[in-house]
Amino acid sequence: MKTAVVIIRWIIVGTVIVPFILIITLGSTGTVLVTKLTNGEIFKTWLREGEVYERIVPIAVDQLLGKIGEQSEQAPPEAQTQSPIGTFISKEEIKAEAQNVFPPAWIQEQAEQVIDSFFNFVHGTSETFTFAVDLAPIKENGQIVLAKLFKKRVAELSPCSEIGSLDQFDLFKATCFPPNIEKEEAYRIIDEKIDTIPLFKETMITPESLNFNQDNIELLRRILSFAQYLPATLIILAILVTLLTFGFTPGKRAKYLVSGLLWLIPGILLIGGGGMSRFAGPRLLTALIKRGGNEIPESGLSLIDNLFKISIADISAYLIIAGCVTAGIGAIFFVLSSLTNISKNDA
Repeated sequence: MKTAVVIIRWIIVGTVIVPFILIITLGSTGTVLVTKLTNGEIFKTWLREGEVYERIVPIAVDQLLGKIGEQSEQAPPEAQTQSPIGTFISKEEIKAEAQNVFPPAWIQEQAEQVIDSFFNFVHGTSETFTFAVDLAPIKENGQIVLAKLFKKRVAELSPCSEIGSLDQFDLFKATCFPPNIEKEEAYRIIDEKIDTIPLFKETMITPESLNFNQDNIELLRRILSFAQYLPATLIILAILVTLLTFGFTPGKRAKYLVSGLLWLIPGILLIGGGGMSRFAGPRLLTALIKRGGNEIPESGLSLIDNLFKISIADISAYLIIAGCVTAGIGAIFFVLSSLTNISKNDA
């Protein structure tokens, strides 16, 4: 009878150990992810350390110029027109001037405004997800840059052999400048007309202008709100299962040994998983993006890879810390087991 009870107790302990190891391992991983991914300040740190604000504009320009080139090549000969890109505006010049139109400091300010608004909504400190990106400074920067490029184009033109008029002058197709017209007059007209160029359809970007679906954000808010209870739930569950295992395991020394394994194995898995994700994670995610067929330039993939390295290194560091703490608890149980054995021998 006593043997049967012992067997039953071991069966109960055995059925608890494997699920508990999985729960602790996956739960700890989920806790780290929730802690990181629900913190707006962490996202802002990742973006700053990844130099996203400094590198995003040249990457976007690369992609845009690539698409323009493809469309030009695919167009029939009769529909093709001379592009200013490569004639009087080089690609390098476009990239440099694009940084003046969209300064990294402005991009960072607008991005962090959106991040703050999103996480304020997710955490319930704001009832709605709202933001307003003012494009007025960008419009002004764009007009300044265009005026600069147009004037540069005029200044580089040599005098024509025949007289002409500004009404018939095409800045993009011209190979010379009418000798009877002062270039200062052309500069003046450029300054006057530059305000009429429609750089943007909208002067303000809001969730409404982007047709943002508030219902999707509300669903995400509920999921993240629920996920925030995961750490406390995990701690309570770990304590209860440890007590259950300790109570049902036959033998005083075995109680400590089994409880030690209960914590040591998840700790080792967390440490190993954190280490593997730190070194292999960025490569794997970048490879998946490449295989997805997305038309992202190499500079864009480099930025994504760098951002993955920073974020995964941060997350994996916390996984390793969680693993060390978990394994440390298991080690304490093993020490107690040894002390119990010593006391038994002394007795």
